[in-house]
Amino acid sequence: MPSYGDPGQPYSESPYGESPYGGSPYGNPYEANPYQTSFGGVSPYGAPPTPAPAATPHPQAALALILGILGTVLGFSCIIGGLVGIGGIVVGRRVKNEIDAQPGRYTGRSQAIAGLVTGIIGVSICVLATLFIVLAIVAGISNSNF
Repeated sequence: MPSYGDPGQPYSESPYGESPYGGSPYGNPYEANPYQTSFGGVSPYGAPPTPAPAATPHPQAALALILGILGTVLGFSCIIGGLVGIGGIVVGRRVKNEIDAQPGRYTGRSQAIAGLVTGIIGVSICVLATLFIVLAIVAGISNSNF
C-alpha cells in the first residue's frame, strides 16, 4: 500500500471510478446533473410545468364589506343599522372561516374582516344611539310637570 504523499506511485482509482488524470465514465455522484431539475426548477425537456390554479375572490366577501359599511352608516337609525350590521358580522365571519379553510381557493380575507369589524362598529353605534334615545325619553318624562 503506497503512502499518501508518495509521488512515485500512480494514483489508484477512487470508489467512484474517478482518477485525477482523466474523467470517469460514471461521473461524480455529487456533481450537479444538467438533465435533472433542481427542487422547484423547470425541466428542460418534456411538458411545461402546470401552474397552480389562481385563487378567486370569495363571492360574498364584498357583500360582507358592503353590509358592514351600511351598518356603520345607518347605525344612528336604530333598527335598520343594527340589522344590517348584524348581517355584516354574520356574513363576514362565515366568509372568513371559509377562506381560512381553503386558502388556495379563495381570496378576499381582508374584505371579510373589514365587513366583520365595520358590522361590529355599526351594531355598537346602534346600541349607543338606542341608549341615548331611551335616556333622553326618561329624562324628558322625569322633568315634565303634569
